[in-house]
Amino acid sequence: MCVSSIKFLDKKSLLLMGKWMSQKWTQIIKKEKFAIEVLTALNMDYGIFRSEWKKQVKDQTKSLLRCSEDLTNKAIQKIMALIISFDSYKAELEKLNDGLLAGNLNGFHDITEMVEARNTILGKISQIEMGIKKKKANLEIDVRFSDSIGESGRSGHTADIPSHCHQDTQTSIFYY
Repeated sequence: MCVSSIKFLDKKSLLLMGKWMSQKWTQIIKKEKFAIEVLTALNMDYGIFRSEWKKQVKDQTKSLLRCSEDLTNKAIQKIMALIISFDSYKAELEKLNDGLLAGNLNGFHDITEMVEARNTILGKISQIEMGIKKKKANLEIDVRFSDSIGESGRSGHTADIPSHCHQDTQTSIFYY
């Protein structure tokens, strides 16, 4: 095929596409006019539907959130690091509790200082638990997370990572 034939077919294709776009635009305008007539006949405000339509267009044209395997692995590593920290603080808390029960100060000056350290550790454990729950929720993981994480911090947990991590767009009835 020669260059002039390709140019001719290219121009013809562009003209046909332009004609098709013009027809589609005309159809959209007709549908819009009909919708406005129906809304006017029903004494309904066109502005409400227009704003809903704009919201729908915005929602349907936004880019999808996709999870890469690398991002998922990093998030899981962060969760595992939090679980290790949880285990460490839990062991430290047990030592303090044992010391309090036995009356052993374990290097603290008095019991008040020991109780303050215990309360600080309890606060950190609580923060870590919330962090784990939040990170798992961000990963869209379905987890049965009990009040206590378990002996090793890993037992009793099942996680189902979805095969896709995209946002589903809500469908709306406000479209032409």
